[in-house]
Amino acid sequence: MNAVIVSNDLKEFMEANMHMTGQVHSVFNSAVNLITESDDLITLLCERKSIAPMSMMVKCDKFSKLLLKKGSQVVLMGSKIHFPDSREQITLRNAEEWSVEVDLKFKPVTPQLFKKHISTLENVLDREGNMDGIASIVYHLSYPDGKSGFRSSRTVKMNQYASFIHDRIQQFMDDFQGNDMIRYQEDLRKIIGFGPGLTPSTDDFMVGFSASLLYMTRLFGIKKRLVNHVNKRVYECSKGRTTRVSEELIKHVSEGKMSKLLQDMFTSLFSKEDDVLHGKLVELVSYGDTSGPITSRCICSSSIIESEEVRRIYS
Repeated sequence: MNAVIVSNDLKEFMEANMHMTGQVHSVFNSAVNLITESDDLITLLCERKSIAPMSMMVKCDKFSKLLLKKGSQVVLMGSKIHFPDSREQITLRNAEEWSVEVDLKFKPVTPQLFKKHISTLENVLDREGNMDGIASIVYHLSYPDGKSGFRSSRTVKMNQYASFIHDRIQQFMDDFQGNDMIRYQEDLRKIIGFGPGLTPSTDDFMVGFSASLLYMTRLFGIKKRLVNHVNKRVYECSKGRTTRVSEELIKHVSEGKMSKLLQDMFTSLFSKEDDVLHGKLVELVSYGDTSGPITSRCICSSSIIESEEVRRIYS
Protein backbone atom coordinates (compact mmCIF):
# COMPACT_ATOMS: atom_id res chain seq x y z
CA MET A 1 0.00 0.00 0.00
CA ASN A 2 1.04 3.57 -0.59
CA ALA A 3 0.84 6.57 1.71
CA VAL A 4 -0.77 9.52 -0.10
CA ILE A 5 0.05 12.27 2.43
CA VAL A 6 2.36 12.19 5.44
CA SER A 7 2.69 14.83 8.16
CA ASN A 8 6.10 16.47 8.30
CA ASP A 9 6.63 15.55 11.96
CA LEU A 10 5.97 11.86 11.25
CA LYS A 11 8.29 11.90 8.25
CA GLU A 12 11.04 13.44 10.35
CA PHE A 13 10.43 10.90 13.10
CA MET A 14 10.70 7.94 10.73
CA GLU A 15 13.81 9.29 9.02
CA ALA A 16 15.45 9.67 12.44
CA ASN A 17 14.48 6.11 13.40
CA MET A 18 15.44 3.86 10.50
CA HIS A 19 14.52 0.68 12.36
CA MET A 20 12.06 0.72 15.22
CA THR A 21 9.51 -1.79 16.44
CA GLY A 22 6.09 -1.21 17.90
CA GLN A 23 2.59 -2.60 18.04
CA VAL A 24 -0.97 -1.86 17.00
CA HIS A 25 -2.78 0.17 19.64
CA SER A 26 -6.30 0.22 18.13
CA VAL A 27 -8.00 -0.59 14.83
CA PHE A 28 -11.03 1.07 13.20
CA ASN A 29 -12.38 1.02 9.66
CA SER A 30 -10.93 4.44 8.85
CA ALA A 31 -7.98 4.67 11.27
CA VAL A 32 -5.27 2.59 12.92
CA ASN A 33 -3.20 3.78 15.87
CA LEU A 34 0.30 2.45 16.46
CA ILE A 35 2.54 2.68 19.55
CA THR A 36 6.29 2.58 18.96
CA GLU A 37 8.92 1.15 21.31
CA SER A 38 9.76 4.78 22.21
CA ASP A 39 6.10 5.22 23.29
CA ASP A 40 5.22 7.56 20.40
CA LEU A 41 1.73 7.39 18.88
CA ILE A 42 1.35 7.16 15.09
CA THR A 43 -1.99 7.26 13.29
CA LEU A 44 -2.78 5.75 9.88
CA LEU A 45 -5.80 7.29 8.16
CA CYS A 46 -7.88 6.29 5.15
CA GLU A 47 -8.29 8.88 2.39
CA ARG A 48 -11.64 10.22 3.61
CA LYS A 49 -10.10 11.37 6.91
CA SER A 50 -8.18 14.59 7.59
CA ILE A 51 -4.39 14.46 7.89
CA ALA A 52 -3.19 15.29 11.42
CA PRO A 53 0.05 15.51 13.43
CA MET A 54 2.08 12.26 13.54
CA SER A 55 -0.12 10.66 10.90
CA MET A 56 -0.24 9.53 7.30
CA MET A 57 -3.11 9.16 4.86
CA VAL A 58 -3.11 5.74 3.16
CA LYS A 59 -4.73 4.62 -0.08
CA CYS A 60 -7.12 2.20 1.62
CA ASP A 61 -10.89 2.34 2.05
CA LYS A 62 -11.09 0.08 5.14
CA PHE A 63 -8.27 -0.91 7.46
CA SER A 64 -10.27 -3.90 8.68
CA LYS A 65 -9.32 -5.58 5.40
CA LEU A 66 -5.69 -5.71 6.56
CA LEU A 67 -6.58 -8.18 9.33
CA LEU A 68 -4.70 -6.13 11.92
CA LYS A 69 -5.53 -6.53 15.58
CA LYS A 70 -4.52 -4.89 18.84
CA GLY A 71 -1.02 -5.98 19.82
CA SER A 72 0.08 -6.97 16.31
CA GLN A 73 3.77 -6.29 15.67
CA VAL A 74 4.83 -3.24 13.65
CA VAL A 75 8.27 -2.42 12.21
CA LEU A 76 9.20 1.11 11.09
CA MET A 77 11.92 1.15 8.43
CA GLY A 78 12.58 4.75 7.45
CA SER A 79 10.31 5.05 4.41
CA LYS A 80 8.16 1.99 5.15
CA ILE A 81 5.93 0.53 7.84
CA HIS A 82 5.84 -3.27 7.88
CA PHE A 83 3.24 -5.51 9.53
CA PRO A 84 4.88 -8.97 9.85
CA ASP A 85 1.71 -10.78 11.00
CA SER A 86 -0.32 -9.82 7.93
CA ARG A 87 2.68 -9.38 5.59
CA GLU A 88 1.41 -5.96 4.62
CA GLN A 89 3.53 -2.84 4.30
CA ILE A 90 3.01 0.86 3.66
CA THR A 91 5.54 2.90 1.71
CA LEU A 92 6.00 6.67 2.06
CA ARG A 93 8.30 7.25 -0.90
CA ASN A 94 5.83 9.15 -3.11
CA ALA A 95 3.71 10.66 -0.35
CA GLU A 96 3.01 14.38 -0.30
CA GLU A 97 4.37 16.08 2.82
CA TRP A 98 2.02 18.27 4.87
CA SER A 99 3.06 20.72 7.60
CA VAL A 100 1.34 20.29 10.96
CA GLU A 101 2.44 23.66 12.36
CA VAL A 102 -0.29 26.29 12.57
CA ASP A 103 0.41 29.24 10.25
CA LEU A 104 -0.60 32.45 12.01
CA LYS A 105 0.66 34.79 9.27
CA PHE A 106 -2.83 35.47 7.93
CA LYS A 107 -4.64 38.79 7.71
CA PRO A 108 -7.36 38.60 10.37
CA VAL A 109 -10.95 39.70 9.87
CA THR A 110 -12.33 42.60 11.88
CA PRO A 111 -13.84 41.81 15.31
CA GLN A 112 -17.25 42.70 13.84
CA LEU A 113 -16.89 40.21 10.99
CA PHE A 114 -15.61 37.60 13.43
CA LYS A 115 -18.83 37.92 15.43
CA LYS A 116 -20.75 37.43 12.19
CA HIS A 117 -18.71 34.29 11.53
CA ILE A 118 -19.56 32.98 15.00
CA SER A 119 -23.25 33.48 14.16
CA THR A 120 -22.73 31.50 10.96
CA LEU A 121 -21.16 28.74 13.01
CA GLU A 122 -24.15 28.75 15.36
CA ASN A 123 -26.54 28.45 12.42
CA VAL A 124 -24.62 25.56 10.84
CA LEU A 125 -24.52 23.71 14.15
CA ASP A 126 -28.22 24.31 14.67
CA ARG A 127 -29.09 22.87 11.23
CA GLU A 128 -26.47 20.17 10.82
CA GLY A 129 -25.06 19.34 14.25
CA ASN A 130 -25.28 15.98 15.96
CA MET A 131 -26.14 16.58 19.63
CA ASP A 132 -24.40 13.46 20.97
CA GLY A 133 -21.70 13.75 23.61
CA ILE A 134 -21.73 17.17 25.30
CA ALA A 135 -22.62 19.17 22.18
CA SER A 136 -25.99 20.25 23.59
CA ILE A 137 -24.24 22.05 26.43
CA VAL A 138 -23.50 25.07 24.20
CA TYR A 139 -27.17 26.05 24.40
CA HIS A 140 -27.13 26.08 28.22
CA LEU A 141 -23.89 27.82 29.21
CA SER A 142 -23.70 31.45 30.32
CA TYR A 143 -21.11 33.38 28.35
CA PRO A 144 -19.06 36.51 29.08
CA ASP A 145 -20.60 39.99 28.88
CA GLY A 146 -24.03 38.65 29.86
CA LYS A 147 -24.54 36.47 26.81
CA SER A 148 -26.41 33.29 27.65
CA GLY A 149 -26.56 30.23 25.45
CA PHE A 150 -26.79 30.02 21.68
CA ARG A 151 -29.81 30.78 19.59
CA SER A 152 -31.67 27.81 18.16
CA SER A 153 -34.72 27.21 16.04
CA ARG A 154 -35.42 24.10 18.10
CA THR A 155 -35.57 23.11 21.76
CA VAL A 156 -32.26 21.49 22.66
CA LYS A 157 -32.24 19.50 25.88
CA MET A 158 -29.07 18.30 27.57
CA ASN A 159 -28.44 14.55 27.62
CA GLN A 160 -26.96 12.74 30.63
CA TYR A 161 -23.38 13.60 29.67
CA ALA A 162 -24.07 17.30 29.18
CA SER A 163 -26.18 17.54 32.35
CA PHE A 164 -23.47 15.92 34.46
CA ILE A 165 -20.58 18.06 33.21
CA HIS A 166 -22.42 21.38 32.73
CA ASP A 167 -21.54 23.00 36.07
CA ARG A 168 -17.86 22.01 35.80
CA ILE A 169 -17.45 23.54 32.35
CA GLN A 170 -19.35 26.65 33.43
CA GLN A 171 -17.01 27.00 36.41
CA PHE A 172 -13.96 26.60 34.17
CA MET A 173 -15.19 29.34 31.83
CA ASP A 174 -15.93 31.67 34.74
CA ASP A 175 -12.52 31.10 36.34
CA PHE A 176 -10.70 31.55 33.04
CA GLN A 177 -12.55 34.80 32.41
CA GLY A 178 -11.57 35.97 35.90
CA ASN A 179 -7.90 35.03 35.35
CA ASP A 180 -7.95 32.68 38.36
CA MET A 181 -5.18 30.37 37.14
CA ILE A 182 -5.10 28.18 40.23
CA ARG A 183 -8.84 27.50 40.14
CA TYR A 184 -9.12 26.95 36.40
CA GLN A 185 -6.33 24.39 36.57
CA GLU A 186 -8.31 22.62 39.29
CA ASP A 187 -11.35 22.88 37.02
CA LEU A 188 -9.42 21.23 34.17
CA ARG A 189 -8.70 18.17 36.29
CA LYS A 190 -12.45 17.76 36.83
CA ILE A 191 -13.26 18.15 33.11
CA ILE A 192 -10.61 16.31 31.08
CA GLY A 193 -11.32 12.69 30.20
CA PHE A 194 -15.09 12.83 30.63
CA GLY A 195 -17.36 11.25 28.04
CA PRO A 196 -17.47 8.13 25.89
CA GLY A 197 -15.17 7.20 23.02
CA LEU A 198 -11.52 7.25 22.05
CA THR A 199 -11.50 11.05 22.38
CA PRO A 200 -13.89 12.00 25.21
CA SER A 201 -16.23 14.90 24.52
CA THR A 202 -14.72 17.24 27.12
CA ASP A 203 -11.29 16.72 25.57
CA ASP A 204 -12.71 17.75 22.19
CA PHE A 205 -13.93 20.91 23.92
CA MET A 206 -10.47 21.61 25.41
CA VAL A 207 -8.69 20.99 22.09
CA GLY A 208 -10.94 23.60 20.50
CA PHE A 209 -10.40 25.95 23.43
CA SER A 210 -6.60 25.73 23.10
CA ALA A 211 -6.74 26.05 19.32
CA SER A 212 -8.97 29.12 19.55
CA LEU A 213 -6.61 30.82 21.99
CA LEU A 214 -3.77 30.30 19.53
CA TYR A 215 -5.68 31.97 16.69
CA MET A 216 -6.85 34.75 19.01
CA THR A 217 -3.25 35.96 19.23
CA ARG A 218 -3.77 37.31 15.70
CA LEU A 219 -7.30 38.67 16.01
CA PHE A 220 -7.38 40.30 19.43
CA GLY A 221 -3.69 40.63 20.27
CA ILE A 222 -3.77 38.00 23.01
CA LYS A 223 -0.15 37.49 24.10
CA LYS A 224 1.28 34.31 22.61
CA ARG A 225 3.46 33.78 25.67
CA LEU A 226 0.36 33.61 27.86
CA VAL A 227 -1.44 31.36 25.38
CA ASN A 228 1.48 28.93 25.34
CA HIS A 229 1.47 28.90 29.14
CA VAL A 230 -2.26 28.19 29.33
CA ASN A 231 -2.12 25.48 26.66
CA LYS A 232 0.79 23.74 28.33
CA ARG A 233 -1.17 23.71 31.58
CA VAL A 234 -4.09 22.10 29.73
CA TYR A 235 -1.75 19.37 28.47
CA GLU A 236 -0.14 18.85 31.88
CA CYS A 237 -3.59 18.41 33.42
CA SER A 238 -4.51 15.82 30.76
CA LYS A 239 -1.63 13.45 31.52
CA GLY A 240 -2.94 10.17 32.88
CA ARG A 241 -6.52 11.48 33.02
CA THR A 242 -7.80 10.50 29.59
CA THR A 243 -7.19 8.10 26.70
CA ARG A 244 -3.78 7.96 25.06
CA VAL A 245 -5.16 9.15 21.72
CA SER A 246 -6.91 12.11 23.31
CA GLU A 247 -3.87 13.05 25.37
CA GLU A 248 -1.81 13.18 22.18
CA LEU A 249 -4.33 15.52 20.51
CA ILE A 250 -4.14 17.91 23.45
CA LYS A 251 -0.34 17.69 23.40
CA HIS A 252 -0.16 18.52 19.68
CA VAL A 253 -2.32 21.63 20.06
CA SER A 254 -0.22 22.77 23.04
CA GLU A 255 2.75 22.63 20.63
CA GLY A 256 0.93 24.64 17.96
CA LYS A 257 0.06 21.64 15.77
CA MET A 258 -3.35 20.46 14.59
CA SER A 259 -5.18 18.60 11.85
CA LYS A 260 -5.73 20.07 8.39
CA LEU A 261 -9.49 20.10 8.98
CA LEU A 262 -9.17 22.26 12.09
CA GLN A 263 -6.53 24.50 10.55
CA ASP A 264 -8.75 25.13 7.51
CA MET A 265 -11.80 25.78 9.68
CA PHE A 266 -10.05 28.18 12.06
CA THR A 267 -8.31 30.03 9.24
CA SER A 268 -11.70 30.51 7.58
CA LEU A 269 -13.31 31.57 10.86
CA PHE A 270 -10.64 34.17 11.54
CA SER A 271 -9.59 35.36 8.09
CA LYS A 272 -11.96 34.39 5.24
CA GLU A 273 -15.19 35.62 3.71
CA ASP A 274 -18.52 33.95 4.44
CA ASP A 275 -18.75 31.83 1.29
CA VAL A 276 -15.47 30.06 2.11
CA LEU A 277 -16.32 29.80 5.80
CA HIS A 278 -19.69 28.13 5.28
CA GLY A 279 -18.21 25.26 3.29
CA LYS A 280 -15.51 24.63 5.91
CA LEU A 281 -18.05 24.64 8.75
CA VAL A 282 -20.33 22.17 6.99
CA GLU A 283 -17.30 19.94 6.39
CA LEU A 284 -16.42 20.12 10.09
CA VAL A 285 -19.96 19.40 11.27
CA SER A 286 -20.14 16.38 8.94
CA TYR A 287 -16.81 14.97 10.13
CA GLY A 288 -16.76 11.88 12.34
CA ASP A 289 -19.41 9.69 13.89
CA THR A 290 -20.36 12.27 16.54
CA SER A 291 -19.80 15.67 15.02
CA GLY A 292 -21.46 17.66 17.79
CA PRO A 293 -18.54 17.61 20.23
CA ILE A 294 -16.10 18.75 17.54
CA THR A 295 -18.31 21.67 16.56
CA SER A 296 -19.19 22.70 20.11
CA ARG A 297 -15.57 22.94 21.13
CA CYS A 298 -14.95 25.49 18.37
CA ILE A 299 -18.01 27.58 19.23
CA CYS A 300 -17.49 27.68 22.99
CA SER A 301 -13.77 28.31 22.72
CA SER A 302 -14.10 31.19 20.30
CA SER A 303 -17.00 32.88 22.05
CA ILE A 304 -15.41 33.11 25.48
CA ILE A 305 -12.70 35.41 24.11
CA GLU A 306 -15.29 37.84 22.76
CA SER A 307 -15.43 39.20 26.30
CA GLU A 308 -13.70 42.58 26.61
CA GLU A 309 -12.70 41.60 30.15
CA VAL A 310 -10.88 38.48 28.93
CA ARG A 311 -9.12 40.43 26.18
CA ARG A 312 -8.07 43.11 28.72
CA ILE A 313 -6.55 40.51 31.06
CA TYR A 314 -4.70 38.44 28.47
CA SER A 315 -3.59 41.16 26.02
